Amino acid sequence: RGLGLTTFPVEIYTIPSITALHLDDNYLQALPPSLERLTALTELSVTNLQLQSLPFVLGAMTGLTDLRLTASRTMSNPPYEIVVQGTEVLLEFIKKSYQCVRR
Repeated sequence: RGLGLTTFPVEIYTIPSITALHLDDNYLQALPPSLERLTALTELSVTNLQLQSLPFVLGAMTGLTDLRLTASRTMSNPPYEIVVQGTEVLLEFIKKSYQCVRR
């Protein structure tokens, strides 16, 4: 939290068994699609970042049950109206979006 990160720390991939990742309060503008490599991840917190969208591949992460994201009207995916409805609705939206992109 709050480490002044401007890019995603790729060193995280050396810990494939990581279950929780908190990237809050940094300067990240994007999350890499390769995030799906963290197959054990159940909790992802990305609050207070400068994200414009989330990668669709998050919808493929079937173990992800807790996704925390700051609602922003400038974010294109997922839309503000989805984020403010909470984690369950947010995760469902991301999973459905991923399925649509994969078709």
